Amino acid sequence: IFNRRYFNQRLKMEVKRAERYKRNLSLLMIDIDDFKQVNDQYGHLKGDEVLSTIAKLLQANIRKADILARFGGEEFVILLPEIDAQNASVVAEKLRHQIEKYFKHPESPIGVSISISLGVANFPADAYSAEKMIEVADHRLYIAKKSGKNQVVAISE
Repeated sequence: IFNRRYFNQRLKMEVKRAERYKRNLSLLMIDIDDFKQVNDQYGHLKGDEVLSTIAKLLQANIRKADILARFGGEEFVILLPEIDAQNASVVAEKLRHQIEKYFKHPESPIGVSISISLGVANFPADAYSAEKMIEVADHRLYIAKKSGKNQVVAISE
C-alpha cells in the first residue's frame, strides 16, 4: 500500500494523463467509521489489525491498475484510472459492502462491527486538478459521515 506522498505525486501524473488523452479518472476517499472507538475500546494493536485488514480487503477488490494509498490516520484513497463517475460509484458501493460484510458483528473476526464511508470525485466531471479532486472527494466524504456513515456520496448536495 502506498503512502500519501507517493499518492499525491501519482494523482498529479494521472490527472495530466487523463487530460492529455481525454480519459476519465476517479478518486475514492475512504474513512473508517468510528475508528477512534476501536482504538479506545480494543487498543491500538487491534486498531492496527483493523487498518491492515481493511487495506487488504480494499486491495483485493480493485483492479491491478488502481492505486490504493493510506492518506492518513484511518483514511484511505483509491485512484481509478479510466473509470467514469457512475462506475466509480459502483466500485465504491462494492467496497463499502465488502467491508460491512466482513466486519459484521458478531461474526466479525475481531468481534466488532466496522463500516466505511466514501466520497467520490471524477475528472473531468467534478474537477480539473489534483487538488480540486481531493477537495471534492473530501467534501463528499464529510457529507457521507454527517449523513449517518456507512454510505457512498458521489454528488454534492
